[in-house]
Amino acid sequence: MRHQPRDPKRSGLAGWAQYGYCASHSRWFWGLRLHLVATPSGLPIAFALAGAKADERDVCADMIDAARIARPGQTLIADNRCRSKAFEADLNDTGITLLRPATRTEAPRPGAKFLRPLRQITESIIQTLKGPLTLERHKARTKTGVAARIGTRLLALTAAFWHNETYRHTRPARSLTAYDHQNLGTNHLGQRLTTTLWRLANRRIASAHVELVFVRHGQPERVVRHDGQPADPALSAIGRQQAAAAASWLAEMQIDALYSSPMRRALQTAEAIGSATGLVPIVRDGLGEFDRDAPAYVPMEVLKQTDRDRWNQLASGSFGDAERTARFVATVTDAVDEIVGEQRSKRVAVACHGGVVNAYLAKCLGFDSESFLRFDVDYTSVTRVFASGRGHRSVLSVNERTHLRRRPDLAIGL
Repeated sequence: MRHQPRDPKRSGLAGWAQYGYCASHSRWFWGLRLHLVATPSGLPIAFALAGAKADERDVCADMIDAARIARPGQTLIADNRCRSKAFEADLNDTGITLLRPATRTEAPRPGAKFLRPLRQITESIIQTLKGPLTLERHKARTKTGVAARIGTRLLALTAAFWHNETYRHTRPARSLTAYDHQNLGTNHLGQRLTTTLWRLANRRIASAHVELVFVRHGQPERVVRHDGQPADPALSAIGRQQAAAAASWLAEMQIDALYSSPMRRALQTAEAIGSATGLVPIVRDGLGEFDRDAPAYVPMEVLKQTDRDRWNQLASGSFGDAERTARFVATVTDAVDEIVGEQRSKRVAVACHGGVVNAYLAKCLGFDSESFLRFDVDYTSVTRVFASGRGHRSVLSVNERTHLRRRPDLAIGL
């Protein structure tokens, strides 16, 4: 966004806008830069307005912290202006891998083959903002005006993205073509935006999205009963520490409701979360694990050492009974969908089991229920799913373990 006032010192943007160099236009300008973090499909998830000569690495770090978008296993794609060993090390500490082009003096970097197609998506997002949404022609002259008008354009892009995704149009989600070819008069941006938002407001929407935060229980004790009664183990000493670490982390997320499986290991994990968040766990029978009636419980990491054949069967994604598996997946799906119907527009924590998480992921992603155990879900790891009453499901993350990053003694995997 370029501004060329006669006297920058008297401008309403003085102290914020700066002189900087635009490499794509090979010229200097006075103004602001829009820094944007978006998904690979183009949905904006964080933005910042900064002076033209602000260090992009500092701005990027601030956006990641402010929007809380750091997730273990995530990849951030950027250009060479984010080149810095210190910056890359800081990203790695938060679980983010930086993917950028190699400079002429560097050896080829991993992931280079993905840069060209993703660069085309980046250019498409920028062109959409500059072209149909007239990003650089906002005509604002004050700090408040610039922030409001840039925010309006990002809202328009996000609204169109949501509209295209929700109603499953064949065009790319970030496309505004359908709104650009209408007879809307000369004030095309304002009228297009108004028309788009009016249509959205007048659609019958069944419910707002619910963010489901699945939390697997902590490590349980090994229990073998000889009286035929269900083992139903409690948490081990390490499991209680894992639950406390997860609870402390979740307390920062503004959890609105808390649900739990009736099994002891999950319920004790939910109680730890409840103590940190002030919530009382709501127990749902349908969230119980598939081995709930088994007289023995052997943790997977122990089973791997003691019964390799059984571990291999479970690791392959199945526990060998197709009919029972289908009933289990259906029971879990019904229980979670009931929670979605009860907690509209809320963030809900669900303390449950690895099998429950995998069953719901299988339903969301369309996997065959006979081999639904596709994902490693570690103790107290977090898996997030967006769900709506219309039936739309979006998997946001699987197996987050941020709260265990600095506790290797508690990071017990499979």
